[in-house]
Amino acid sequence: GSRQGGISAHPEQVDDYANFTWEFARRHPRLREVRVCEVGLWCGHGAMTFLEQDPRVTLTSFSLNDTRQARAARTYLSSRYGNRVTFVLGDSATSLPSYMDSREGKGLRCDIAVVDGRLRY
Repeated sequence: GSRQGGISAHPEQVDDYANFTWEFARRHPRLREVRVCEVGLWCGHGAMTFLEQDPRVTLTSFSLNDTRQARAARTYLSSRYGNRVTFVLGDSATSLPSYMDSREGKGLRCDIAVVDGRLRY
């Protein structure tokens, strides 16, 4: 169900994310990539949880947040996972459709999509 506050306020979501991703990857052994699209990065808890479940997981993260914590998370995740992570900064209401229309985002398929950001519009 929907939980206000995201993964940092509800650490039990780590298990939910891990179990769902692991099970999805296990059920789809022929996929070259398991593509996760996440709205909301914050400190990267969810992103790292997804990426740790299977070496085929790639993550595209759409985030408005450019705080010190988010910058540190992007730096760490980039150094640990390399080209398995893509970060798109900006308001996801506009950055997500713009990215999907861009050359880099063309053909992006999301096997798993998660909104882990603030739910305000």
